[in-house]
Amino acid sequence: MQDEHHEFSGLEYFLERCAKRELDGGLKRFLAEGLAAVDTHRYCMRCGISEPMDTRYRLLFRAYENDSRARDGA
Repeated sequence: MQDEHHEFSGLEYFLERCAKRELDGGLKRFLAEGLAAVDTHRYCMRCGISEPMDTRYRLLFRAYENDSRARDGA
């Protein structure tokens, strides 16, 4: 039986986290997307699913993976 976490693809999770951080969290779009990329990477590693192949996601993840805001969960 498949875990409910695997129902979301990595890209869907990324887009959902972007929206939550921007709309619910009040962050500016670029920051919301960068932090969502870090969230998505952690989610994919934890659940054993593939990370999004989207170029924007990959660039944002590289830019934010060592950012202190990402470590602190901004």
